[in-house]
Amino acid sequence: MTNATRQPGSPAQQTAHQANAMLFVTDLKSNLTLRSAWNKLLSAMKATVQHAKDCGESHDQIERTYNQAIQAADNFLADHGYNTTANDVLSLVKSPFYEEHLKETQPNADSDRFVQELLTSTKIYKAWQALVTQVAQGTAQSTQLDQFLKHHGFKCSYMQVNASFVKMRSHNMNYWSGSYPNTLITAPDGNSKKGPLMVVYGNYNLSIDNDKPDKHTNKLMYNNSVITWKADMLIKYDGKLTFSEITLPTKQDPYTGPVFSGQFTYAEDDPINGYKKGDVIQIVGRLDKMTQDDINHRLPPDEDPSLIDEILKWMNYVLVGFFIIKMLVSIGKKYTSFKEFESASDGAFNDKVANATERAEQGEKDIADIGESPFRQQDFMGSDMLKDLQLKIDEASGEEEKQLKEEYKEQEQAEEDYDNKPDEEADPEGDGWAADLEDAAADIL
Repeated sequence: MTNATRQPGSPAQQTAHQANAMLFVTDLKSNLTLRSAWNKLLSAMKATVQHAKDCGESHDQIERTYNQAIQAADNFLADHGYNTTANDVLSLVKSPFYEEHLKETQPNADSDRFVQELLTSTKIYKAWQALVTQVAQGTAQSTQLDQFLKHHGFKCSYMQVNASFVKMRSHNMNYWSGSYPNTLITAPDGNSKKGPLMVVYGNYNLSIDNDKPDKHTNKLMYNNSVITWKADMLIKYDGKLTFSEITLPTKQDPYTGPVFSGQFTYAEDDPINGYKKGDVIQIVGRLDKMTQDDINHRLPPDEDPSLIDEILKWMNYVLVGFFIIKMLVSIGKKYTSFKEFESASDGAFNDKVANATERAEQGEKDIADIGESPFRQQDFMGSDMLKDLQLKIDEASGEEEKQLKEEYKEQEQAEEDYDNKPDEEADPEGDGWAADLEDAAADIL
């Protein structure tokens, strides 16, 4: 029997491609590495096609150049696990369906408040996660998620909850809590080796092996998904780490979850490690469980390995739950269950749902013995930067207060611009990848 999703132009293929396109566009908001690579690819694609036009090549030659560029974009999507095409992605962001999606997924105060409760209240956490898992298993419908929210006093939808999680994570360091033992550093000479153990827990609580940059001495801060700090007498390097999330496994790498990439810039010589002032060390890492060797030799003695392990399990279960919700957002409210969608799309999300269900079931087992949320005393709401500025404003007066209030407005605007950027890049009439894709197709399609 022929798979309907492979029949060009069939209703099942159109449904499958639209859902995968929506999942891709949704993932661009949280996977900064994916977004950067996609933007670069389409910018290069536009430039290549424009060069062919500027050189006076024939229409047939320009069309061949365009088709080759589009094939590269289609291959990019396929390699990253999205069964769709670049033209389907463009069609999606130009459709009324997408415009309605943007309206429905705007976060509100209640969806923000629910995310806080979800991560800090064991009762809400376990009940919500169990229901999300049941939706993935096919024993509950997506409408029950909204009923759950209403029953617990939250005037929002599961779509808005997902939007709140993505938005709040960009401005609150708590969301990246956990252990990152699998790091890789690359020295200026290009040689790579295993890097330090990094642990994040709570706002302004970061360790890199035994180095612990802090808020006051090192000016540690978290702003728009980036942690930065300055060197001091004990920590010999400035740091800049950008956090992101991989939601889909690829053919080359099965990993899903939080990742970071960045650099250490040495402010002075470090003869012990063989680095000189000015050396820039590249580093990448991903969330994972610590080994006993990590605990014995790399974890600072004042950090509790049992608590860090609980945090890892708590976050992993949350993240797979939000991936399930992202898939629900991608198929749209027309379908209240994955079973309905799979029937209409000839199994477009079968493998993704099966994988997520397996991970969610394991996550449920992993946290079964955790009595209280490891985050029960943490604040996941609001921006770290804005909260710090507000504290300074409350203690200031006169000209200093005026200046701080101006800084607050500027920071607030910068965060709003950052949050809006993915949607602006997806606007065919804007100045991002969608416009590049639209411009490259001009006079060809």
